[in-house]
Amino acid sequence: MNARIAVASPAGVRRYRSRLVVLGALPPVLLVLGALAVVIAWTPSLPAEVAQHWNAAGRADGYGPAWAPALVGAAVVLIVAAGAVASGWSPIDAARSRGARVLLASAWGVSGLLSILQLGTLAPQLGGGVDAVQTLPVGALIGGFVGGLLLAVIGWFAAPRGLEQVQAGADGDTVPAVSLAPGQRAVWAGSTHAPLWLIVALTAAVVGMLVFALAVAASGDATAFALLLPGVVLAAALSTLFWRVRIDSRGVLVRSFLGAPRYWIPLSELDDVKVLPVSPVGDFGGWGLRFGPRRTGVVLHTGPGLQFERTTGRALVVTIDDAERAAGVGRALLAQAQTAK
Repeated sequence: MNARIAVASPAGVRRYRSRLVVLGALPPVLLVLGALAVVIAWTPSLPAEVAQHWNAAGRADGYGPAWAPALVGAAVVLIVAAGAVASGWSPIDAARSRGARVLLASAWGVSGLLSILQLGTLAPQLGGGVDAVQTLPVGALIGGFVGGLLLAVIGWFAAPRGLEQVQAGADGDTVPAVSLAPGQRAVWAGSTHAPLWLIVALTAAVVGMLVFALAVAASGDATAFALLLPGVVLAAALSTLFWRVRIDSRGVLVRSFLGAPRYWIPLSELDDVKVLPVSPVGDFGGWGLRFGPRRTGVVLHTGPGLQFERTTGRALVVTIDDAERAAGVGRALLAQAQTAK
């Protein structure tokens, strides 16, 4: 097996992570929080409800409290920036860190767009009534998109590119097969799950949708059944955050908590088992069950993963602890099967 294990100096890791937070994530968060502070300071001089939405003709058709869009925008940017830091926390190489850089650039761009739009549309309404702004301030719209684009470019270059690393074990069997006597049986079984914060967030969303649907149903509204659909989708997604893996003489079984989806690879169709470092965003574009042209991923966290390579050329990647021992058992069973032929 030719596994590549990234190695970096502790000092390099500290510099990388400091730049990731201070130059990558902190500026867009401070920008939207600053815009929110300005909105709060302006509130006494603004109408109780300000124009917040304009129709296709550019006429105001939606009103609400001034602080609501600013608060939502700050929350969105904070979530995107936190996701970028989480996905890029491991000082992986430039190719794998590209996903984190995209998220950071997005946070910079969105923070600029929302902040300029928010302040640009509120400024003309200072000291006026609810009809102070009836037409969309085109300058704020253009400024928001131009400013957001420029900040996204700055964010891309401000984000760290990864570290210069030594690729250890590029040519050797870093995870040797375990020793098995002729006819001896071996089994490896393990489980993996998503980070606790993701499980809690998704569970809260499912419960929230259920409570909301029940409240609507209690009011006699027939739309309650339609509201259950997002809850069902979220519940299905929640079930894919827990997986079990089993490797034995028959093959490899990877299945979710509910038993479906499941992936079965007979030993006769297994070409190799490798260990590789996995970055959810950098390698697969996100967390969960992911699909690509040459491989499928059960990607639940950053760290070591098992790559089960099929004889067809496709691969199944699963992030899991104790990956090296699992790969050793898998390769031993493969060698045993080839010897028995």
